[in-house]
Amino acid sequence: RTEDDMALTKVIKDLVEELRKHTDLTEEQIEEKINKALGETHVPKQVFNEKSEAEKQARTKITEYENQIKELQKSGNLTADQKAKIDELTTKLAEQETKYQTELTATKRGYALEQALLKAKARDTKSVLPHIDQSKLAWSADHSLAGGLKEQLEALQKDKAFLFEPETTPAARPSF
Repeated sequence: RTEDDMALTKVIKDLVEELRKHTDLTEEQIEEKINKALGETHVPKQVFNEKSEAEKQARTKITEYENQIKELQKSGNLTADQKAKIDELTTKLAEQETKYQTELTATKRGYALEQALLKAKARDTKSVLPHIDQSKLAWSADHSLAGGLKEQLEALQKDKAFLFEPETTPAARPSF
């Protein structure tokens, strides 16, 4: 653990203690709410590390193919086999780049959709996702949602309300 992690942990514990003094919630309920809020705005470290490692591996492959192509092209008089090898590596490079871009797009869109579902107060995004027709979603150039979700969510909130947190208005706290 870094000092920042320990400082953040202390801040969160202090916050939980302060909230306990001013609310009827138990410590576990407060922690649950904090964890849910963090899940809406932060990517778990494990998920980030997995995605980061996958990106590094893809970039390494691409660089490897590019270097092999450059080495073969430097050799000057190329045989038919060498030309075929360059063509093969160029094809692999293009395939790897396409695969990388496809995975990156899917990751960005998946994250954007999950965040939108959390904003809509989905109890469990994995339970809501199968009910979303992703072919009806519109995406902007930066892979953020541009439309098509609102209508589907409204229908889901009516038909399968149990998948979402109920809309509640904060009750006025009695003053004595």
